[in-house]
Amino acid sequence: MATKNSLVKISTHTVTSSEATVTLTGISSTYDVYLVTFENVTVDVDNQSMILNFTTSGVADTTANYQVHTMSIRDAGDANRTQSSATYATICENLGLGSNEIANGNLLIFQAADSTANTGALVDTVYTTLSNTVRNEVGHIAHIVNETHDGVVFDIGGANNFTGGVFTLYGLIK
Repeated sequence: MATKNSLVKISTHTVTSSEATVTLTGISSTYDVYLVTFENVTVDVDNQSMILNFTTSGVADTTANYQVHTMSIRDAGDANRTQSSATYATICENLGLGSNEIANGNLLIFQAADSTANTGALVDTVYTTLSNTVRNEVGHIAHIVNETHDGVVFDIGGANNFTGGVFTLYGLIK
């Protein structure tokens, strides 16, 4: 039974073989805030970035309307990352394909079903890069055009694929 301040699972996608993208839909006006989690994500090629797009009617919104600001916390020195007028949001960089190279993270999504507001998300990821270095990306994503979004698409880019991972979408009951 769902109670106040609890999460309601909407959908889960488990990658068991090579997949170019992972799509989670089910965002609606039912909840004000949604949580997307991903765990144990692996890829098939070194030095890949995991990117995200919001979806409209289940299709990736690739308009140049993403504003992204994250801080990469890492041993080689922290780095501010910004993307302006981007067609996607980068949430993990330099992923590798080694046995210990995985990505985990959370996205809190706000106002996605409100056509009168920008969709926003808070990002918090932890992952191991191709050089076996642990990084943490924290920050935010804004889609700066007021429109309705119903989900998210994760992508590795090019002809590259996810080879493992569990992606889950939850609604947050206030």
